[in-house]
Parts: sequence; C-alpha cells; structure tokens
Amino acid sequence: MAEEITRLLRPQDGKVFIDMTFGGGGHTRRLLDTNKSIKVIAVDRDPVAYRRAQELSAEIAIKSQRLNINQQVIPIHGKFSTVAKQIHLSGIPYASVNGVIFDLGASSMQLDDASRGFALSSDGPLDMRMDRSSSDDITAEDVVNNLSQESLAKVIKIYGEEKRSRKMSNAIVDARTLLGRIRTTRELAQVISSVSAPSIDALGRYAHGGTKLFQALRIFVNNELNELNYGLSKIRDFLVPSKIMRTETGEDIIQEPYGIAAVLTFHSLEDRIVKKVFQSLDMDAPNFRQATQHDRIQTNSLSTIEEIKDLGSYKNWWPLLKHISRPSDTEIEANPRSRSAKLRAALRIDGAEPIPNYGHTSDFQIRKLNA
Repeated sequence: MAEEITRLLRPQDGKVFIDMTFGGGGHTRRLLDTNKSIKVIAVDRDPVAYRRAQELSAEIAIKSQRLNINQQVIPIHGKFSTVAKQIHLSGIPYASVNGVIFDLGASSMQLDDASRGFALSSDGPLDMRMDRSSSDDITAEDVVNNLSQESLAKVIKIYGEEKRSRKMSNAIVDARTLLGRIRTTRELAQVISSVSAPSIDALGRYAHGGTKLFQALRIFVNNELNELNYGLSKIRDFLVPSKIMRTETGEDIIQEPYGIAAVLTFHSLEDRIVKKVFQSLDMDAPNFRQATQHDRIQTNSLSTIEEIKDLGSYKNWWPLLKHISRPSDTEIEANPRSRSAKLRAALRIDGAEPIPNYGHTSDFQIRKLNA
C-alpha cells in the first residue's frame, strides 16, 4: 500500500520523514522518488536492513552531488523503544517531522531467509529474532523448550489468538520430552501438524495449522506489542503539531504545516493498539514478557491488551481515515502477503477540539481523505 501511504503523507520539497521499518527500503525509495529535496530517517532493528539503509544513504549522497539535488537518507539501527534519542542526536529536532511510516510485522526479506527461522515452510533454526547481534535476547528455541506447558499455552493464545493453544502446548511439551529439544522450524511444524489440521485462507490457498503459533512466537520473542505501543508514543514528539479548523458547514480542514503517522498492521493485536493510540487512549502497556539472561525463561503479567484507561477528552491524535484502508485485489494478487494489511493514519494534535475558523479554505480536507 505504498501508493496510498505516499498520498496520505503528501511529500513535498524540504519536508522530513521517518521510515521506522526500513526493511528492503520500499517506502523510503518511494518518498525519494517524489521530490528533489527531501530527508528520510531510515530506522530498523534488523542489522541486515540497517546495512541496506547505509548502502542507500551512500547511493543517495552520490546521486545528490551528481544531479545537484538535496536528498538525504540517515540510517539508524535500533528498536522502537531506543531510537528516539538517536533520531534526535542525528540532527532531527522535535516537532519538525512531517510524516512517519510504520510497516509492521516480519518483512519478506526476513521470511524468505530460512536461517532467520521466521517461516514454517522452510527448514532453519528456531530463532525469530529481528536483531541477532545481541546474544542476551531470547530465541524461539528458548521459548519452545523452556516455558512450562501453561505459560506456553498463554503465549500461543494471547499472541497467536489460537483457540487450540492448550492442545499445541501439550504437543510441544510431549515432543521436547521425547526428542530432548526442538531445534528447527521443520521439527516444530511437524509437531504442530499432528494436532492442527491445515486450513484454507481467504485466497483459497493452503494454510499450515501452525501459522498462528509462529506468529505468537515471533511477537513474544521480539516483544513487538510493547515496542509498538512505546514507539508510537515516542515518535509523536517528532511530528509537527497540526491544527484543524472547522468551517461554518462543519467541515474539518487541516492547516499547513502538519505531522502524520501512517501505520500498516497485519494482525488484530497490532491493529488494536494503533486504533486505541489514535483514539487518544492509553494502552496501560503491561509488561508482556520478562526473561532472565539464562536459559530458563519466566513469564510475568501475560495479560491481554484490553487493559486500557480513558485519558479523558484531551486528544493527542486526529484520525485521518474514517475506516481502515485495505489493499486492493490487484495488490493482493501481486503480493499475497499483503492480504491481511490494514492501514490507519492520524495527525499529531495538541488539543481536544478543532478551532472554529469560518471562511477558511484549503485543499487538504479530511472529507477528501475519507472518500
């Protein structure tokens, strides 16, 4: 949905954007293609993606010098919860960024690399870490082989929204007792196949019964929900505060300059967090997982993300889209992995209600974005 995100962000010369999930660089390159004078901060916690961002940064520097244009890519390596300071130290002031992109979940680059352990259709080590440079982080192999049956069932149920979580956790515990240790994606997929029949997805394709289990392990290992909740909160500080005027007819009009966050989610847990944040509700951010630095893993406060509190009428965000936006049939056909994508976008605002400004005119109107 790169085209729709670009349309929402409305890149223009001199504007600054942050791509919080650089991945293969698709969104960043799309922004660079729109203008001759643009700056993009390319963030990713994956060292492979970070190296690609560094390569693109060098490429753009040479291109800018050769063509006498003013494009810049600033690569930054880190998690959502740690990059705010790095972004600021790279020369980006608070309240100066016009748009932020979050394209969540595992990237095609990660899914297609068997050695990363993200895909159950391949045969690789049970890793699933977005950043393998830290030896202190837990892996999917640690989770599968060390959690108790009860804790494992909670992880699968909460993060995979899997109804058969207890049956799966029992099968895993039985298998690791028999085998000694489950080490590869193929071994885990075979264990789950014994208790979970395959299904047919919305496109009529075969779907392995362990798909939600693999999702749950990936989210748990990378602490993705806490990272997302924290990242949305911190990145808001960099966006330009927007002002919304209300005309005599009740139409809401966005004033220049503005700061927009566009977020692509791929499952309901992510989407629920983004929706609540954009509705200016606090997620209460429970500590979804806690792990020791040793092989033994303990879980703490595996509560649902429904624990929220209303902060009152003061609003931090103004949703731009009346309903979530989904990929077209053409895009799904070209990229089947996009079939579950949901796009939400919101403006950073610092007030509760639009300011009446009768007679004001502008072409950047909420009703057009909702059309």
